[in-house]
Amino acid sequence: MIRHCLASTSRLNISLKNYGNYNKYPYINQFNRAFTNSCRLERACEITGSQHPSSCGNETIFGKILSGHIPADILYEDNDCIAFRDVDPVAPTHFLVIPRKYISQLSLAVKEDSKLLGHLLYVAKETAKKEGLDKGYRIVINNGVEGGQSVYHLHIHVIGGCQLSWPPT
Repeated sequence: MIRHCLASTSRLNISLKNYGNYNKYPYINQFNRAFTNSCRLERACEITGSQHPSSCGNETIFGKILSGHIPADILYEDNDCIAFRDVDPVAPTHFLVIPRKYISQLSLAVKEDSKLLGHLLYVAKETAKKEGLDKGYRIVINNGVEGGQSVYHLHIHVIGGCQLSWPPT
């Protein structure tokens, strides 16, 4: 498991260098230290989460961000959700919107979550606008094992800042 964690931090550094944003996000070095020192087992659970989603509970990396145990570059926050930059971006702009309420995956949301789910999308739109994604962006929600979900805390990826292709590669 630890091998996966260390590989992930290496990918993080390489990924940010590839996008030229490494110096733009000073919190990354803090994140790397916190990540490797205190979250190895949680991250390993997330990496293998597609095989064992129920074993993670809310002890995910997002739970640690919400509780303040791991720093994040927060773009927006209110009583219901937060938006922050992804530490392993797949495009020049890549951020996540997550609810403060723990919902492990979209398919497990209940009717009472409807307003919150709409709010998450609205926050995604408003944050994309503030990030200058006027030419367009992609919104992605991975759900469950076959959907490629790796962190079992509902989250919306907002990806943009370059021409995206379809289907995604």
